[in-house]
Amino acid sequence: MTEDPQLEAAILLDAGSKTIAKLIEEKDAIEKEKAVMAALLDAKNEQIKEITRARDIACFNIADLTNQRSLLMQLVNDAMILIDYLVSDLGHAGLMPSVACGIAKQQWDQKVRKLLSLDARREPTRD
Repeated sequence: MTEDPQLEAAILLDAGSKTIAKLIEEKDAIEKEKAVMAALLDAKNEQIKEITRARDIACFNIADLTNQRSLLMQLVNDAMILIDYLVSDLGHAGLMPSVACGIAKQQWDQKVRKLLSLDARREPTRD
């Protein structure tokens, strides 16, 4: 320490001012970083909301498609029964279906069996 109290006070005041200036700079840097982090967090929260909305829409669509597939499978089954009844009724009436009708029925039956086997593979197993 020096013997001049004014000089010593000036040195201490200068050191204190420099320390305060550094602390203010650090505080400003922290505030800027905090603002950047808040903006990033807001962006991530918005992404989460968008993903959640997309998931909800996808779940609704899956449920709707499942219901449509079930209805379609019921209609296909009813059509198969109707075709079998018509062919049977033709036979009971003493009429023979044309060769083209027989071929069309065989093709129909093959396609329906393929469709049903594909549908059965998609069904989850229930234990």
